[in-house]
Formats: sequence, structure tokens, C-alpha cells
Amino acid sequence: MRFLTFILLLAATGAGITQAQDSNPLLWKVTSGKEQCRLEASLSEKSRISFIANAGHKPVLSLNMPFRNRSTSKSELKIIPAPWQKTSPRAVAYTDRAPASELVFSQSIQQLLDAMKNGEWAEINLTSDEGQIWTQQIPATAIGTHMDKFNTCRNALPPVSFSYINDTRVLFKVNSIEVSPLEAKKLELVLDYLTYDKTIKSIQIDGHTDRSGKSYINLTLSRKRAEQVREYLIAAGIDPKMLLPVRWHGSRYPVNDGNTLEKRLRNRRVEIKLMRKDPRSTPPNLNWS
Repeated sequence: MRFLTFILLLAATGAGITQAQDSNPLLWKVTSGKEQCRLEASLSEKSRISFIANAGHKPVLSLNMPFRNRSTSKSELKIIPAPWQKTSPRAVAYTDRAPASELVFSQSIQQLLDAMKNGEWAEINLTSDEGQIWTQQIPATAIGTHMDKFNTCRNALPPVSFSYINDTRVLFKVNSIEVSPLEAKKLELVLDYLTYDKTIKSIQIDGHTDRSGKSYINLTLSRKRAEQVREYLIAAGIDPKMLLPVRWHGSRYPVNDGNTLEKRLRNRRVEIKLMRKDPRSTPPNLNWS
């Protein structure tokens, strides 16, 4: 049996407590997109709780509650024991202010998921600007199988989103064509993504420099940087046929105007663009019952 409890404490007036209980289990459901998994359930006709995992990001908890007409000045997310457990409640996340319709917690959500997998519950406490306190308990009853499907879905997500990986910029030291260990991690992330997304047909590599130095030297430097990245990808196992001829531009297309050290660093780069077989295609969808 599950107890779904709404408690409104009229703290400012001391008017008392309004409480409603529903003994029906939450109907959890797992849905997935190309780069997202969701574990969610309806709390009422107009409110919904959702655990959301996006590719390359930690999971978040979203409480959608369009019936509320007050912004939240303070909110607290807690792990609490189920009525039959003896564990101690513990807070895991806070927010200072949130809109009236939706609240999102991003801290320690994996800790909460692990606790709910073990039978503990969640509790959300909201305080309005007027001092009213609204409490929502989220029981873990019947969540186990759906949690397993949610985790399976998460494990199948790409390491990052396509939009993120398709803006990869490998940066270089002054006058250098060597890929540093730090920048090599970006290339490894590209390689990881390519093992997931089989719709990628080709890869475009463009070399750039900052505006220091002579133009003809910068053109040569940008070409060598692009070729260095190309050779890195081939050595890692990428089919050379996927790699379009490298392009080099010298200092013609800066991403930052100015002459500070940071801006010059951002201009010394190789950009990688992934091109799909069909621009409208996406990785295969995942369906979970």
C-alpha cells in the first residue's frame, strides 16, 4: 500500500493542516528518446514527477505542478524511510527559488534513485513567498522493475548529445601542432560517440590559428593541426574513407576577436563536424514497456 500525501501548512496564519491520502500505487512509466530517458508517474490529474537522464549529464528530478499559482522561495528534497522502515530522513538537495509550475532538483539525484531502489521514499517540501508549506511524499512502492528499465535505458544512451559532440574544438598551444593529453580527451569522446551513432557517414576537420604571426605561416600551421587530428582518428581505428579532405584557414575565421591570452587560445583550434547519412536521421529510438 502506498500513501500519497499532500500537506498544506498555513504557517503564517496557523490555520491548521489539510491532508489527503490515496492508497493506490503510483503508475510508473519509462519513456525514451534518442538522447533522453525518463522515469515518471502522475501524482494527480495535473501534476507529475519525473526522473530525467540526458546523454552526458547526471539525472535530475522534475516536479511539474501547474495547479500551483505561487512561486517557491525555498524547496528541499529529502530521502525518508517508508512507514515500515527505521532509517533516518536526510536532505539531499535544495533550491532557493523556482517558478510556480515546475521545480527541478539537480543535486544528488543518483543518491535518491539508489535509495528508492532500496525501498526508501522521497519527500519534497516547498515554501511559498507567503510562508505556506507544501509537502509531497513520493513512495517507492512498485518502482523496482521500472527502475531497472530506466537504468537499462540510461546505459544505452550515447556518452554525449549529438549537438554537443558536433561542436568539438581541439585547442593548441602557441605554434604547436601536438594534441595535448587534455585535448585528446575530446577526441576520445568523439570516438566513443561514433561507436554509438551509426548514422554518421563522414567527418569534416578544419584547422585554424590565432592572428599572431604571418598569414602564410598560419596557413601552414592550421593545415598541420588539422592533419594531426586526422591522423589521431585514423590511428584510433576510424576508417579513412569517413574523413573528408582536411581544410585549413589560417587566422581567417576567429571565434573570438581580441588579443587576450584566452581569446587567442580559443582561436588556435581544430573543429570537428560529424555529418549524417541523412541530415534528418537520428540514432535508433529505444522503446520500453
